[in-house]
Amino acid sequence: YSTVPLFLTPMRLPTVSLVRQMVSLIIGALVVFNSSFASPQGRSSGLLPKTFSAELAVSGPTVCSPLPCDQILVTLPFAAEFRSDNGGILDAGQIGTGFTTIDAPGDATSYRPDLLHVDTGEGVLELTTTSGIHHADVNNQVNTLGVGLSMSTDVLIVRTTLLEPNEGAGGFEQGGLWFGIDNDNFIKFVVLSTQAGTALHSLIEVDGTPVFQTLRPPFDFTGVEVGLELEIDPVEESVIAYASLNGAERTKILGFSPPPSFFGGAGALINPAIGTNSFAGIFGTHRFGPAPISYRFRGFEVDLAGPGDGPVLAFSVDELSLELGPSTLGTAAVGLSTIKEEVVDFTLSEFEPWLSLSPTSGATPATIDLAFDTTGLLDGVYTTAVTASSPSIPTLDLPVTLTVQSPVGELAISPSSMAFALAPQETASQTAQLTTTGGGSTTFTIVDDADWLTLSTVSGTLSGAATGSGPTPVEVMIDSSGLADGTYTGLVTLSSP
Repeated sequence: YSTVPLFLTPMRLPTVSLVRQMVSLIIGALVVFNSSFASPQGRSSGLLPKTFSAELAVSGPTVCSPLPCDQILVTLPFAAEFRSDNGGILDAGQIGTGFTTIDAPGDATSYRPDLLHVDTGEGVLELTTTSGIHHADVNNQVNTLGVGLSMSTDVLIVRTTLLEPNEGAGGFEQGGLWFGIDNDNFIKFVVLSTQAGTALHSLIEVDGTPVFQTLRPPFDFTGVEVGLELEIDPVEESVIAYASLNGAERTKILGFSPPPSFFGGAGALINPAIGTNSFAGIFGTHRFGPAPISYRFRGFEVDLAGPGDGPVLAFSVDELSLELGPSTLGTAAVGLSTIKEEVVDFTLSEFEPWLSLSPTSGATPATIDLAFDTTGLLDGVYTTAVTASSPSIPTLDLPVTLTVQSPVGELAISPSSMAFALAPQETASQTAQLTTTGGGSTTFTIVDDADWLTLSTVSGTLSGAATGSGPTPVEVMIDSSGLADGTYTGLVTLSSP
C-alpha cells in the first residue's frame, strides 16, 4: 500500500466560523467521486390565466370590551378611590373599579373579574395575579386595567399607591403603573421581585421590542406604602417616573422619550369610536413566581398639572449606545442645553461604576464627556441613565446602553493536514488540537462526511486565548474495513455560532 496526504484547510465565513480538514486515505487503486447538480429551468405552461370573483365576510370580537368604545375615554382629572362603586369594569362582587378598558381587549382571557376585589371599607383594589405578561412577543397579561386619556398640552400625572408590595419569590413578580398604546407599545413602572430583593423597575417597549429599562437597587418594602407616579408631557413627548415612600416627597427614578404616537402624534392610529390611542392604568403578574400573589392598590388618579412654559433641558441625542471589549476604556460626548437656549445651572448624576461624567455641574449650554471602563464586566448589555437636573424645572434622563463583547476569534485545527496509509481491515488514529484566538470561550461543533472516519467528540466549548486554557483535543479515527483499494478523502468541519 502507499500513502497519500490528508489536507486540512482553515476557512472563515462572515456569519459562521468554519475550519475544514481534508482527510485522504489510499488503499490501492484510485477512486474518484463526482457529483453534479441540475438547475431547474422555469418555462411557461402555455395556459391562459383565468379570473374569478369571490366575496368574503369576516366577523370577529368587538374592538372595545368589556365596555363600549364610547365609555373608555374619561374626563380629566380622574380619580377612582375604591371606597364606593366607581362604575366601569366590574370586580368579582360586581362592584365598579372605575377602569374603563382592558389592554388587549380582543383576547377573551384578558379580563378575569374573579381576580379583582374592591374593598370599599379600606379603599383598596386587590388584584390577584396570573403568570401572564406583556413582554416582547409574549402578550398574555390578564387584567391590565386602564382608562382612555385625552391628550392636549396639559401635563398629566398618573399615580397610584401600593400597600406593602408583595415581596414575591424572586420570580420577577411585579405590580404597578402602565402608560401607552397597546400591549406592544407601553411604559411600565413597577415594584419588581428579583433574586436580590424587591426593587423599582421601569421599562419602555416600542413595536414589541423592549428598548430601554432600568432597575433601582433593592428596597425593604415591609410595612411601606409605595407611591408610583408617571408624569406625562404631550408637548415635550416625555414621561418621567417618580416614587415615594410612606407619603414622603417624591423622587425621580427615570425619564423616557417615547415616540410621538404614544401621545396621539405622528404615527398614531386613533380609533374614532374611542377618541384616543393613549391609555394608562395598573396591572400585576407573578411571571415566573411559583404561585399567584396579590397586589393592593389604594386609589388611581390622573391629574392635570397644566402646560409647562419654563425652561426645558435637552440633550443633543435621545439615547447613547457604545460597544466595547472587556477591560477596555471608551469615551463619548453629548451636548446639554435648553430647548429655547436659556442659560440655566445644572447638575448631573449617574449610578453605575463603569460610567463617569465630566463636568458634573455647570451652566447650559455645555458639552458632557462620558468615560466608560469595562474592567471587571462580563460580556453582556448594561443600561443606566444620566440625569440632568436644574432648580424649578423638570429633570431629564439620557438613556445609556453599554454592550461588552469579547472579540470574535479565529478557529483553527492543528495539524493542518493528516495522511493515513492502511491495508484493508485496519484501523488507525491521530489527534487534532482545536483552538480559538478569541478573548473568551465559544461553543463549537465538529463533523465529518465519511463513513470510514469517526471523531471522538462532536461538540463542546473552546477556551479563548485570554483564558490561558490550552487547546481541545479531538481524536480522528480511521477504519478501512469494507473499503476496496483506492484513495478516499474526507472533510472535517469545525464551526462556531
